[in-house]
Amino acid sequence: MRNHRAPRLGSALLLALSGLVLSSSGASAAEGTGSASAGPRTSSGVATSVSTEVDASVVLIDRAVLSPGQARVLALDGVPTNATAVELEVTGRWSWRPTDLSLCAGVGTPADCRATPELTTPVNTPKSARVTLALAPDAPGHVTIHNSVASVRASVAVVGYTVPAQAAVSTPGPATTGVPAGTDLRVHEGDLTITEPGTVIDGLDIRGFVRIKADDVTIRNTIVRGREFNENMHLVQASNGTKRVRIVDSELAAAHPTPYIKGIVGADFTLERVDIHSVVDQVSITGDNVTITDSWLHDNLYFEKDPNYNGTPTHDDNIQVSVGRNLRFERNRLEDTHNAAVMITQDRGDVGNVVFSGNWVDGGACSVNIAEKSYGPLAGLVFTNNQFGTATRHERCAILKPTTTPMTEHGNTFVDGHPFAISRG
Repeated sequence: MRNHRAPRLGSALLLALSGLVLSSSGASAAEGTGSASAGPRTSSGVATSVSTEVDASVVLIDRAVLSPGQARVLALDGVPTNATAVELEVTGRWSWRPTDLSLCAGVGTPADCRATPELTTPVNTPKSARVTLALAPDAPGHVTIHNSVASVRASVAVVGYTVPAQAAVSTPGPATTGVPAGTDLRVHEGDLTITEPGTVIDGLDIRGFVRIKADDVTIRNTIVRGREFNENMHLVQASNGTKRVRIVDSELAAAHPTPYIKGIVGADFTLERVDIHSVVDQVSITGDNVTITDSWLHDNLYFEKDPNYNGTPTHDDNIQVSVGRNLRFERNRLEDTHNAAVMITQDRGDVGNVVFSGNWVDGGACSVNIAEKSYGPLAGLVFTNNQFGTATRHERCAILKPTTTPMTEHGNTFVDGHPFAISRG
């Protein structure tokens, strides 16, 4: 194992160096500005990493002429920004005498790297080798190839990479959401309107709709099924200016599914370990202070000819936000929509201070769709450590957002290890 040291360079200079020639000594002119260990070369990932072979090798240079003593910086196209190591295939050909080709992490070619080349080319005969390099912390998106004593045509291609293992994301399901198994439920026939502050509803099977018109209401260990109804209606309505509503260990599922039935609507409510399914939209947010954690939103109703959309297909969402601030969605499982898992429209006002973290998300045209409309850029969006599936109608469209809306985004991944990127819309 060897530590390859690379020069510490500013980002602008680093970008300027991509694909350019370094001095014949193999060291960058900026080498005196400091150095940092790039870590050892490795032959495989460690237990906390995931190694991925690329579908088709990404060619960095193809039969490029390298003069004796020449080094060239290569940008690692197609490698995720959080990669810790890269697997490369290097080929040298047509040298008039044997010459050494070395690959070094970062933008320099230290002596210890040049002293142990990846391959020595035979005279006028191609030769290839594979190497796995631990990437330089200061320049993780670059490697440098160095040639020793004879002109040679060199090719380098990316054939794989290693990324840190994804932190466990939440995948709630039937065993962790809804009414706990074995809970005795009492049937409540008809609608339930709650007007007493601090009311606790526990252990009911509600065959109607729930209207919350008081603060500090808690619903737990309860199923809300609704009833036959042929107009737009939500199973639970928390949209009357009430505060601090909590629904815990409960299930919202339409017993009489139609294009008009949705899950919960309102503001200032919290859902914990809630299972919502068999409705068009599971959650409709119309104000501030909404938190959803450890919940499962799935199996949306969908109609090819929906009367709400003039006979065109249903626009079904797991979570729809038309206005609101201080919204938090953590460790949820969102799936099975045709339109979007999360649709932020700003139809009714500003949306901001949204935290979306540790969720498992799939489906929709794009899984997350953010629109500014007439209210302008959104502020305070934080999307971190989510895992996205690949079942979107638009290929790998995990998050679609306007370029004018900023977002704090890191740790998001696709389930298959493909490099993650935000789609601009």
